[in-house]
Amino acid sequence: MTLLKIVSASSRRFLTFGTGNLQKYISDSSCNVCATFGGSITQDKLFIKGWSRQFHTSPRVEDSFKIQDEQDFNNRVLKNQKPVVVQFHASWCGPCKMLSPRMEKAVALTKDAVDLAQVDIDDNPELAMSYSVGAVPAVMAVKDGKVVDKFVGLKDEDQLDSFIAKLVKC
Repeated sequence: MTLLKIVSASSRRFLTFGTGNLQKYISDSSCNVCATFGGSITQDKLFIKGWSRQFHTSPRVEDSFKIQDEQDFNNRVLKNQKPVVVQFHASWCGPCKMLSPRMEKAVALTKDAVDLAQVDIDDNPELAMSYSVGAVPAVMAVKDGKVVDKFVGLKDEDQLDSFIAKLVKC
């Protein structure tokens, strides 16, 4: 069942409902509408009494995983048959929070050609030191157990796409 959340910025309330017919109370802050509507959800559109609003979803990242420790890193990154993008991040890092969804989207677009490993430097300081991570976000490309490319800092989607394309080709 497909779920959709409608969030009201003013009341900070949300409703969740599934695909099919619906009869729910909806608050739409962009149109200042608060009422009960009948409608339906199909594919990627929400239809409510004569008007529709398109919504977008990000591709689901199946090939993304969090590294637990050094042994997990060795097994899931260094011994991986596929190329792996390793993102070193921290929960307190603003640019890391901005980079993560961009990186997940870029990896998802490879259609299973690349895996994404996420390493929290606060949980795994020994890995950060082993790979000379001095600032976050730090990203490295690993192929056949070897680091083949890396960068530090926030990048835009085009730069991430070319970084990953280069990894797939090498």
